[in-house]
Amino acid sequence: MIESSRHNQKWDEAEEEAIISRFKKDVPIQRIAELHGRTEVAIECRLEKLGFIHREAATGFSTYKIIKIPRAIFSRLQQVLLLNQGA
Repeated sequence: MIESSRHNQKWDEAEEEAIISRFKKDVPIQRIAELHGRTEVAIECRLEKLGFIHREAATGFSTYKIIKIPRAIFSRLQQVLLLNQGA
């Protein structure tokens, strides 16, 4: 397990904005983690919480589908698509 220098430290708004900015510029998750002293999992979890990635648990392993739309919009799109499948 990789230790991070910021383990269990709270996220502040400035750090969240920084990881969002880097993510939008296609900086790899591994590099974002290095720059912020956090693990890749921590970065992925924060991006998921902020609505920038969505975890799909289809197998025993976690896979991530990268999206660049807010979570609320993504959820609504899923609902619409599911409704249209039944039509």
